[in-house]
Amino acid sequence: MPDKTSLCLRLRTPAGQGWLRVCWHPTAGRLTMMTHGSSPERGNASELYSLGEQVHSALTGLVLVGVSLPAAWERVAELAFGVRPGEAPSHRLVCEVMARYSNVILTDAEGVVLAAAYQGD
Repeated sequence: MPDKTSLCLRLRTPAGQGWLRVCWHPTAGRLTMMTHGSSPERGNASELYSLGEQVHSALTGLVLVGVSLPAAWERVAELAFGVRPGEAPSHRLVCEVMARYSNVILTDAEGVVLAAAYQGD
């Protein structure tokens, strides 16, 4: 996590690797592939962001097996991760880009929430 409202996922393919930036900042929320050859800045080691640790623990070694937009005209993207391409996903990262209500939610295969960027009161 380069900062408290961004998460960067390294995606590797046979052709190389790239970084997907997931940002839930209130005014700059987005999902974007970073420029080829660039890498994300490192966050301050003294600041612990539990979402980054939980996402890292859950998704390390998994493959991005699908990307979908669950509802037309909504600002929600769902990234599905599994052990191998073609298999059922074991985890999902749901990215909601909705201004101050933006959020990133990590779930298991059944949809049980494992972690969320914004947890509210």
